[in-house]
Amino acid sequence: MPDSTEGRRPRAKSPATENLLRKVEQGSVPHISRLATFFWPEDTDDGALALGIIFRLLDGEVTPTRSRLGHPAPGSSEMKERLKRISNSMNVVLTAFNHVKKIPASKDRFAQIVEGNIPVLVRWLAFLVRESSWVYSGQENAESEGVLVATDAILGIYGEQTSTMTQIEAFEAHKDSIQLVLSLYTWTALDGTTLPNLLLGSCPISALLLPLCRRDPPREHLRSVFMDCTPGRRRLFIESAYTRLEGAVSRACNGGSGKWPAIAHQALATIRMVQGFCDIPSFAREYIKTKFAARALSIAKTIPELHLPRDRNPESDSPFPVGVSIQFFPNDPGLTAPYLLHHVTEDLVSVGLLELFVDHLLSQDEDTPHPWYYWSDTSPTGHPLQILTGLTVHRPIRRAVVDAIAALPRSKLNLLEDGWRSTHWLPFRNDVRLYDSVWERQLSTRHRIELCDNLNHKNRRINEGGRDALHEPKECSHCRTAVYCSRECQREDWEKYHKEECSRQRVYRMDREQESAWVSHRDRTFFLGLLAQFLCNYESGVSIETVAGRPEGHDKLVFQHPPGWVLCERHLGPMTDKIVQFNTLASPPSATPTPLETFLALSHDGVPTYRDPRYAAMFEEYGRSGLGESGGGVRLASCSAISGIYRIYVTGRFLVAKDVRSTTVRVLNGYVKIEERKKMEVGGVRIPYEV
Repeated sequence: MPDSTEGRRPRAKSPATENLLRKVEQGSVPHISRLATFFWPEDTDDGALALGIIFRLLDGEVTPTRSRLGHPAPGSSEMKERLKRISNSMNVVLTAFNHVKKIPASKDRFAQIVEGNIPVLVRWLAFLVRESSWVYSGQENAESEGVLVATDAILGIYGEQTSTMTQIEAFEAHKDSIQLVLSLYTWTALDGTTLPNLLLGSCPISALLLPLCRRDPPREHLRSVFMDCTPGRRRLFIESAYTRLEGAVSRACNGGSGKWPAIAHQALATIRMVQGFCDIPSFAREYIKTKFAARALSIAKTIPELHLPRDRNPESDSPFPVGVSIQFFPNDPGLTAPYLLHHVTEDLVSVGLLELFVDHLLSQDEDTPHPWYYWSDTSPTGHPLQILTGLTVHRPIRRAVVDAIAALPRSKLNLLEDGWRSTHWLPFRNDVRLYDSVWERQLSTRHRIELCDNLNHKNRRINEGGRDALHEPKECSHCRTAVYCSRECQREDWEKYHKEECSRQRVYRMDREQESAWVSHRDRTFFLGLLAQFLCNYESGVSIETVAGRPEGHDKLVFQHPPGWVLCERHLGPMTDKIVQFNTLASPPSATPTPLETFLALSHDGVPTYRDPRYAAMFEEYGRSGLGESGGGVRLASCSAISGIYRIYVTGRFLVAKDVRSTTVRVLNGYVKIEERKKMEVGGVRIPYEV
């Protein structure tokens, strides 16, 4: 390089190049255009000098604005000159990348210049994408020209022949760089054209964004963008990802099976990329609104004949729809946010998830050691039908599952209900029938359970002659967690317990509502109705999942014993020191009489779960209750259910009366606790999630 005087740039080796660069420094558009086309210096030092001058020129350029109040005016000749200078300068940068491809020895020198000017480069690439129609007005593809220039520039930054690791790291460290990549990924023209359409199906920006979402700092930059941007932009990102999925399926359907392994991997990576941001509540809301999971499963089901490539992933060699369902179905529901668990599962079942499970089961042989391998690996428990059973206690999922079963052809049901497959299908079907039956009762005004949180509610009912008339329910207007059958019960409970707990319960409810984990009063009636059914079955000696008995009024379930019925002797002993725990997470549900001492050892994050004075009084009264002559008396029963990362605990008091003719279960009270599963402790010892 020629020597330079202090404060001045070095001179170019070639006099012709030096003359050209002087004109470029003055902002001459024709000379910048020549530099971008057929006058690029062959000498590496002169080329690096030219690239540095272009970046200094761009750095000093003021970003044009379309405002009518701006100067110069948007349509003036001066503004047109500026726009040409900017677009031609960006063409020079692309020319520099092309030069590096021809002369690999110049890569490090050019990359060092680009690395030092990343903010300038990103600023103007973003401008071209945003204002493409204005900058390139008059050209045939004005709306997309800036997008193509920005795409080529980013490929130059990441190209194997044109980039260095330090250049890539500098680009990824700049937050606006990730914004630029995101804007290209989500770009859509007025006529609906997207970047894959412009590039005839391929989308290098997609291939770039997928790994960026898995490493920092780009991933953290993207998270910051999604937390701060508008709902519309989050939705646009999700829709853009779905467009890529559609494109992958379309290529596979149109003879692209030869490239299927790469197409399949990119499709699954796209799904994982979108799901990676669902822990951001505002992003998850748009994810749910767009029904991304259901739509992705729907298009995957159009190519069931294609299998995923063999690799080390659980979905290896599975049919493509199965592989896609694995990405969405909450095979570990205790690790999923409640709002995602409820909405996504309902949507998946509505578009055929259950039919997918059924078809998979029907395709397996009897001697298959692990028929649910794709979903549960080699675990003998936790297969998808069992997990779906536990989620069916939630009303929207229950409705979708019931409809899905009704839509199954009779021919498939016959196969499921016979032979070895029945051991998988019948427990699921029976549990769904049970939950559906209990829900139908609680949705009926005739048999809906009357809630009353007053512990003395039972005695008031007895003093009133045990009438079943439904009072107008009274909800506490402050905490909105307590509900009463009458003003009298509300006043009595206020003086005894609720005055002290009201404000605390309000905060408790609001915290869980924010996570969509709160249980409504209608849901509470379901769980109490379910406990009443479980207890009636348990006391009568029938299978727990049986729909036995008929409701009478609002709080009573009566099971008339058939002729010759033998009363279940094992349930006639004292129960004042035990609580019957029913597990809805198993299929079929199980019943376990548990000592109260063990039950009360449950805590969450060091705080006893049932420490409230109300619970203490209930357990104390239970210990004094005794049994009636016919083997009846007060019973305590509890069950738990999954609500994502939260666990719902329902504890109910019931009055049981039974003789040789019938078993009657009457609901007295019922209370709900909602706690995070990961904080569960028994006797002060944290319980691992796997247990």
